[in-house]
Amino acid sequence: MSEIFSFSEGALKIGNEICSTAIWDETGKYCNWLAASPYDELYASTRRAMCALRTDLYGGLAGIVMYLTDLARLTGKEYFCDTAIGALRCAELQVTSVLDSGHPTSLFVGSFGLFFSLNYFLKYYQLGELFEFYNRLRTIVESSPPSQLVDVVSGLSGSVLGLLAIESQDVTFFRERARAFTYDILNRARRENDALFWSSLSSSGLPDKRPLTGFAHGASGIGAALLAEYQEPQEIIFKSAAEAAFQYEENVFDRASGKYPDLRGTSPSFSTGAWCTGSPGIALSRLLAMQFDPASRLAHSARAELPLLHTAEAVALALESNGVNRSDGVDGSLCHGLSGLAEICLFGSEIRGEIGLRDLATRAAKMLMANRFRSGLPEGDWTPGLMVGSAGFGHLLLRLAFGTDVPSPLVGYTRIKGNCG
Repeated sequence: MSEIFSFSEGALKIGNEICSTAIWDETGKYCNWLAASPYDELYASTRRAMCALRTDLYGGLAGIVMYLTDLARLTGKEYFCDTAIGALRCAELQVTSVLDSGHPTSLFVGSFGLFFSLNYFLKYYQLGELFEFYNRLRTIVESSPPSQLVDVVSGLSGSVLGLLAIESQDVTFFRERARAFTYDILNRARRENDALFWSSLSSSGLPDKRPLTGFAHGASGIGAALLAEYQEPQEIIFKSAAEAAFQYEENVFDRASGKYPDLRGTSPSFSTGAWCTGSPGIALSRLLAMQFDPASRLAHSARAELPLLHTAEAVALALESNGVNRSDGVDGSLCHGLSGLAEICLFGSEIRGEIGLRDLATRAAKMLMANRFRSGLPEGDWTPGLMVGSAGFGHLLLRLAFGTDVPSPLVGYTRIKGNCG
């Protein structure tokens, strides 16, 4: 059995599990999932409360719709499409009755993520009943003020990446909205010598003691969003700002440990990290820079070397330590688990043409398929969501089976243009 077939079958198995666990209303029109909550405020000791999923991309209905849409279009199996429609109908009900997260323009935790997933679904399935919902969501996105945060997960940087990734007949509007958000990011920057940085909030809602590094919450993701707007030579302001954001991370690099610090909390930590914090996300930003700024691709490639090496070493260590069946399973989440590390290796292989990185991603996926899947939640409780649940692992399998035809959520669904190495 070929690897591609094996990965495709694995993605189908996960999709079947997601569809079979959906809870439908008595009319058969609406569906949702009862699962361990991916939402911080519902913590109960170290375990999460069970809840119906919200509408967001990170852990809710929008992320599941993205996965099921790709499964439906790539496999031709209609029940994936039907379940995605049921989830979208349920999300429409929630939009009228549930307050937004407070970051409506956020790609991962706000209404924009739901709009993005609906737009993606309608690109492949022109279902008339959903166009009114599309127009209502678009009005929310148009009228909502910019997020007060600038990071990728909750703030404007994720919005910029998502807006630039939208494929629509009205692409001009989304480009203009992205441009406005990018200037907003620039206006909120603070400079220290050759570096730019931005204030961030901790999970408690209080300002972090130091500006953060990394992709999801820190300078890497912000720099990548700025560089995404660098489309013409005269727009050098975006390139200069992105390089200054990356320079902040180089300035706080810890030479003693040879790693980039995670600056959350009261004191720095120097673990390798994951997509959300640490070297893997930093590597991702430098890989994206190779695509966004091809004239400087050699310099960006050189800056990607060390964090990409850290990422590869983390995958190799996981393969070594978890290479046998484990009763407690393996964290396979995209956000901070092995799927995310493997996805970054796969992304690196696509951008730089390095076969060895794809081999690591392939071996990691095989190991996850051979072990019990653990979500990225405390105690590994099951959830079907995209960034911490089974849909994220399924997404990795689809990426390995179908390549760049499946865009990656780790980079805001930016389309890969090909080998930039």
